[in-house]
Amino acid sequence: MEILSVEIKGLDASDGMLKIAKNRVPSPLTLSFDNIDDKARGIPESSAASLAITTSFERYDLEQPIETQSSIHSAHAVVCSLVIEHLQSLDAFFEHLIQARLIRPQGFLLLTNMHPDMAQGAQPRLTTPQKAGANGHLVTGAGFIDAATGDKIRAEGDFAHTIPEVVAAASAHGFQLIGNDEMEEMKVEPWMLDKGLVDAERGRKWAESGVMCWFGGVFRYIEREKNERL
Repeated sequence: MEILSVEIKGLDASDGMLKIAKNRVPSPLTLSFDNIDDKARGIPESSAASLAITTSFERYDLEQPIETQSSIHSAHAVVCSLVIEHLQSLDAFFEHLIQARLIRPQGFLLLTNMHPDMAQGAQPRLTTPQKAGANGHLVTGAGFIDAATGDKIRAEGDFAHTIPEVVAAASAHGFQLIGNDEMEEMKVEPWMLDKGLVDAERGRKWAESGVMCWFGGVFRYIEREKNERL
């Protein structure tokens, strides 16, 4: 069986979150494709292999000047989940990826975020996402429960970016949406509650509302100069 070496680097602006991540993720870690469930069925049997994974974690703040951030080696792939909702400027997000060289040319970006429809609350879907809230500000109350105190911890700010806005900003910075050229939209389904993927108490209202809760897609960084010639 072939053994592939993979390096995963976790970035976050919060020292507390980095500490939690370090405690949850062992390093080094070995992952066998034999243990991956049906969702990985796209991997042919002939390519059976194990991943030898090393992990490390560093503080990185997208709201601070790029030149003040630590040096990160360009990654073949970047996974960014539920981040851009906390940033007012989409351009700043993509500039960090490029100027700080977080991603290498031809690298992949998996980007997910809260759906702007959530800004309306657990109501029927919006017909005009731009009216989601004052100045496009989300009102979902997203956050997490502090296990030690039981208090709800919320982010200082959330912003309702629409799918067209995200795709346009990505394209302007040389990131091309791949696949079916559309970002996928998802809502909370009952099976997610049954499997514990979404907290039942908090997620039930969203499952009953039918409101879209997340969107996401995969982009490829083809570089701005190349993108302008296409």
